[in-house]
Amino acid sequence: MKMPYLLVFLVCFACTNTPKIDVPSLSYKELKPMLFQEGNKTYVVNFWATWCAPCIKELPYFETLNEKPNIEVLLVSLDFPQHKETRLLPFIKKH
Repeated sequence: MKMPYLLVFLVCFACTNTPKIDVPSLSYKELKPMLFQEGNKTYVVNFWATWCAPCIKELPYFETLNEKPNIEVLLVSLDFPQHKETRLLPFIKKH
């Protein structure tokens, strides 16, 4: 059984004005090492989707959290890979 790909991007709100946004599509096997980081930082992983209103509502709170020096936020979009160009990337550019 093939694992569906997850659309993943690291939150870097200071860099959202850049014209090109790279959002890799990863399998769970590729994502897993990112979930088990070591070091002095606290990593927050949030699963969300553009079609999930409560998810969209909480994104500004993750933006604020990501500004703290020892915290890094990893947002994992559960949007379908075929919606990357039509929904996900336009959403990221707008917000």
